[in-house]
Amino acid sequence: MKPILIFLLFYLQIPFSFANSPLCDIIRMDGKEWKLLTKPLNWDSAAYSRIEKLLPAEYKWPRSSKWNYIGYWTVEDKRICLEKLKVLNGEKEQVYGKKDLERMFAGFNNGKGIHALWINAEVRAGRGKENRYPYGEYRCYMEEEYLLGIYKGVVVKKQLYHNYKVRDGFRVDNVQSELEKRFPFEEFPEMEGKEIRLSVDELKVSPDGHLLDCKRTNVFLHRIKFLPTDRRNQMVKAFEKAMKSIYPWEVSYVNGEYTVASTENFIRLYYPVLTAYTKEEHPEHGTPVCYLNVRKDTVIPFGKYRYCGSDTIRHIGFVLDRKIVCINNRGEELFKVFNYDNGPDHVKEGRFRIQNEDGRIGFADARGNIVIQPQYAFAYPFKNNRAKVTYSGERRPVDEKLEHWNWESDYWFYIDREGNYVTDDPNVKTTREYVESGEFISIIPKEYHENLSKHVYSKAEKQNLDNQMKAVIYRFYKHCTMDEKGIITCHITSGREINVSEEVFADRIRDMEWWNKGIEEMIRNGTKYKFGRIDREEYFEELINH
Repeated sequence: MKPILIFLLFYLQIPFSFANSPLCDIIRMDGKEWKLLTKPLNWDSAAYSRIEKLLPAEYKWPRSSKWNYIGYWTVEDKRICLEKLKVLNGEKEQVYGKKDLERMFAGFNNGKGIHALWINAEVRAGRGKENRYPYGEYRCYMEEEYLLGIYKGVVVKKQLYHNYKVRDGFRVDNVQSELEKRFPFEEFPEMEGKEIRLSVDELKVSPDGHLLDCKRTNVFLHRIKFLPTDRRNQMVKAFEKAMKSIYPWEVSYVNGEYTVASTENFIRLYYPVLTAYTKEEHPEHGTPVCYLNVRKDTVIPFGKYRYCGSDTIRHIGFVLDRKIVCINNRGEELFKVFNYDNGPDHVKEGRFRIQNEDGRIGFADARGNIVIQPQYAFAYPFKNNRAKVTYSGERRPVDEKLEHWNWESDYWFYIDREGNYVTDDPNVKTTREYVESGEFISIIPKEYHENLSKHVYSKAEKQNLDNQMKAVIYRFYKHCTMDEKGIITCHITSGREINVSEEVFADRIRDMEWWNKGIEEMIRNGTKYKFGRIDREEYFEELINH
């Protein structure tokens, strides 16, 4: 992808004509008339000044597009000559012939016509069926086109192309809705309530409809005074990724290249915001509702959900299905929400409770990102950066109407806002603290298990020892590798190397050897098996965060 320029300006769209406009110049060559898909007289100020006085005042530049005339050209002996000029004034027209032009363009008269010596460019001339075209002065391509390479009014190169549409698909003029679905607006909160304006030219595609490249892309940020360079670059990358994820694009074969043909090269992206509409003047909890975007397109049809307090959804909102559901500003379901006091759970310290299909509870943030996966039988809201949770227990009603209830469990513990285990007991350290501190772990497994069976440890002591054992496993497997069969190899030879007792290190070695023996036996027996890898970062994260 070529570099993309970003300008913090309002976009002014330049007017263009189509090839079927009566203002197309005409060129005769090879015994045929072709529509000249440019205006050569506009390219040279001196040349244009000669005809400008012929134009009515209301049609002169810059009040008009400088196109209120038709030039008639011919190619003879490879030279491009102007034969006549037709000036348009409303329904009237005035034709200026060869003699008139010889007076106006005396310096360019070669005796056979007005030789266009000022033309030094590649120009297009076409005939036949007209189709959309994504760029250039005339937004079309024609069934037959000549590309003429011209130097000082002489045709030095001439190539004929037969153009056609290869396949249907997305175009610049109909891709807006699809692009809005894919563009990560949530990564650019500063654009909330604003629009991003895009101008794209020369989209290169594969024959099957995959976008390969944009030759030129300009991004205009509406009502944004300043955007840091790094944010601009992030927006560029996000736009590129979103455009390339769209498939299929409409493909046209134009002048030897596959491209996306369109009547537009301009896209407006609106930050997605959904607004609720009901048949009631004032929506009430449980009434049928629909949601429209800023363009008044129906994103969520009427009656799919019932109202649950979300009038305007800028990031996430809540609706009723059989349960309370969280949706984003594109109308996509994210997860089910814990019901608190007949409504969605309140956000406390940046977190609110969610549920999976089994009723397990987790936490999400205010943007709808799941921070802690649903896993707890019950969880209280966050308070002072921690939440009280449990894996077990049962719900017990506290009144005869069964409207209020408590959760009873024998084992509660606390987690922080990221889901890590924490404790109110200052004498208890987490697994993470033992790992990060690197302090010596003196556990002797035989004594540890005997004391566990005798219940000689206090709750704090047991928590400390449990977390130490997890830290031992973490340290040990950080120095192991696992091959494709599942065989583990330890690359250290003593507990001293990971600052643990030699007894607990030997216990880890025995556990590793037991694992390897089981794997080898299954291989000999031809038994199919699956195994979890101990060299994954996810495995270590689970250990340290449990």
